[in-house]
Amino acid sequence: MKQFHLFQITSPNFFWKYPFVLLLSIALNAASQENEYEQNLKNILSISPTQKKIDSLESFSKFIVFTDYEIGKKASLKLLEFTRHSKNKRQFLTAYNILGLATHYTGDNEIALQYFDTLIKTAVILKDTLMESKGHGNCGLVYERLGNFKEAFAQYTYALKCAEKLGNQSMQASSCGNLGNVSVRLEKFKEAVSYFENSASIFIKLENKKATANQYNSISQAYDGLKDVKKQVEYLNKAETIYRSIGEKRALGTVLTNLGTIESDYYHNIPKAIKILEEALELKKETEDESGMATIYINLTAQYAAQGKFAKAFTSITEAKKIADYQKDLFLLSKVLEKTSMIYRLTGDFKNAYKYHIDFIVVKDSILGQETQKAVAEYKEMYESEKKQYEIDKLKKTEEIDKLKIIKNEQQLEKEKAQRYLIFGALICVLILCIVLIRAFIQKRNNANILQSKNEMINAKNDALQSANLEISHQKEIIEEKQKEIVDSINYAKKIQYALLAHDNLLSKNLPEHFVLFKPKDIVSGDFYWATEHHGKFYLAVCDSTGHGVPGAFMSLLNIGFLSEAIKEKNILMPNEILNYVRTRLIESIGNDGQQDGMDCILICIDGQVESKTITYAAANNEPILISSNEIISLPKDKMPVGKGERMESFKLQSLSLQEGDVLYLYTDGYADQFGGPKGKNLSTNS
Repeated sequence: MKQFHLFQITSPNFFWKYPFVLLLSIALNAASQENEYEQNLKNILSISPTQKKIDSLESFSKFIVFTDYEIGKKASLKLLEFTRHSKNKRQFLTAYNILGLATHYTGDNEIALQYFDTLIKTAVILKDTLMESKGHGNCGLVYERLGNFKEAFAQYTYALKCAEKLGNQSMQASSCGNLGNVSVRLEKFKEAVSYFENSASIFIKLENKKATANQYNSISQAYDGLKDVKKQVEYLNKAETIYRSIGEKRALGTVLTNLGTIESDYYHNIPKAIKILEEALELKKETEDESGMATIYINLTAQYAAQGKFAKAFTSITEAKKIADYQKDLFLLSKVLEKTSMIYRLTGDFKNAYKYHIDFIVVKDSILGQETQKAVAEYKEMYESEKKQYEIDKLKKTEEIDKLKIIKNEQQLEKEKAQRYLIFGALICVLILCIVLIRAFIQKRNNANILQSKNEMINAKNDALQSANLEISHQKEIIEEKQKEIVDSINYAKKIQYALLAHDNLLSKNLPEHFVLFKPKDIVSGDFYWATEHHGKFYLAVCDSTGHGVPGAFMSLLNIGFLSEAIKEKNILMPNEILNYVRTRLIESIGNDGQQDGMDCILICIDGQVESKTITYAAANNEPILISSNEIISLPKDKMPVGKGERMESFKLQSLSLQEGDVLYLYTDGYADQFGGPKGKNLSTNS
């Protein structure tokens, strides 16, 4: 495990919870938003009488499920508990619906499907068609996210039938839109246009501008699949005009994404395409639309690759893959694999290009396989058939009963005929069995001698295996002994590395209130924290050297040596000039063969005593974090390493004035890069 390092300038009057340091239990005296929601839920549960409590719980659950999924789950469970024996069954069904949504948003899709299934079955029993439609619609959303488009299409079809039965135009429009989305993913673009146009016409009647613009954007996607660029741009412009007029940033980002793609694919204006896509990406980040961000990253990958900027292309497609993996979205994953194969092909790495292309084909086939296409067609045909059947005269039931009787008689005759064939077949089988037994007896005698010879060969092989096992045991003992010697050597290297790290006496002298968290994954580490005093100044560095384990530890020793040389021997006082000197020494020492080893580093300088309110620092790739006046501030940094990189500019000297109660954190990317938890995700800097 890597590590990060933090220290505190003065004693604060409050603490603040921050994602990088969850294990430290740091929090402000003021209650967090999560605690406010918990308190709101407690207040609601203390309300009496019961019906007023249930009404408040329902309103709170509907709000909080889109804001805090865990609190939403707790609130809906309480709502379910109080409404289980209530006369208002609609509230009971609503509890299941909200519980399913909250569970889906937390990633437990299988459990969410169980809640929605219970909702649907209960709604059918209670003859609540509205809640039945909602249950089918939400099931469709979950299946679509899981890449099971066959089941998603079926659920959306059921939802549409319920909405038509109710005469609920808004739900009809939403269901048509959902069916259109699945059709696009299955590359059935003409059907998608039909669904989207039906949805748009309904929303126009309902004067719902945002929903209308959404359908215009969806129609443009279908025309993209049909290769009708003129129609695609027409509907995108319609959607853009509406979104800008109502200030809808998230959807506007989607429209700009599509327009940027057209600029590249059809007009071949890559610089303009990148400009539009980067504007769209900012809108998606601002509105926290991860699926939209993934789509833009995929598009930007193609643009960067077309310009030969392969490093940017790999960075962009990596971000898209993180989102696709997290959301378990097979459609997004197929696009990621396709673009990754393209980059490797353009860079001449045909082995990886072939590997990712095969992965792309496998994922795409799982989405667009013949079974799924056939099932979707069957569900569509079933829906049309059931709709017509509903209009058939009830008098035909008598005719159907007569037909069933005829079929039953025919089946009985077939059954008797089959029994006769069965008896005849059994007699033939007995005859064949006798012949087989006779031949088997003769073959058995012939095989006896062969079996004896084989047993002798097996015994000889067993003797050889025993000898081999003894040799393996001996080799195992040798390997274990060598391993012990290596581990002992590394443990001794750990003592050497720890001797060079900043001593607690030195830190306590200059920083009376501080703490250090240093937990190397592989005994020794490429990350280190180092401090020194020189000419009345106190220097503290928190660095992440290239590599892990023993190679990283060697780099850390080299980096510590160059830092000490810059300050102690060369009398360089400014943090930025110190990093410039260390970079030069690293390149001279190990960069002649094209290596780009070095480190990410934060180096601060405190002039005089700890009471000083101003520090200077230089930061390479890692930025310091300041907590001041209840606000978390990411301080400026240079986006380049201390070593050979794409940028070789001089490091900037930064200055920071501190106030009473401020807290400053210096860290490496150790915890942000850690993987764990039930989903195997990394913590990241945005947790």
